[in-house]
Amino acid sequence: MFMKNNEYYFATALIYISDRWHLHAFCYQVGDWRDFVLSRILEVQGGQPARFDWLKTGFRKEIKRSTFVPHPELTDDQKQVVSFEFGMEDGKLEVEMTENELFYFRERYVANPGEGPPQKLLSVLGQA
Repeated sequence: MFMKNNEYYFATALIYISDRWHLHAFCYQVGDWRDFVLSRILEVQGGQPARFDWLKTGFRKEIKRSTFVPHPELTDDQKQVVSFEFGMEDGKLEVEMTENELFYFRERYVANPGEGPPQKLLSVLGQA
């Protein structure tokens, strides 16, 4: 647990994306998740253990299910390679991730409308 601006945070994950490390943490006072870029943290002081059992707080991350396919602008050969690299079945990648994990996954691999290869390899087929 750590404190910033008189708010207590419980760090839950370190994520490397877009050539930098992020710390994902839950803010007890706000009751929501926050993201910190590690290179912007100027000072770290002694932390302390969480004040209560995290699993009993009720603040669990919501799991989302998404389906991705190779980007439609890839050649057939490229689509086969992407399918193999991502372990797709029938040309689809079905994943379950927290909303935060999904954000970083999409940031790294999934094309925005009008954006295509070689920048991003996947397109969203569906999300629940």
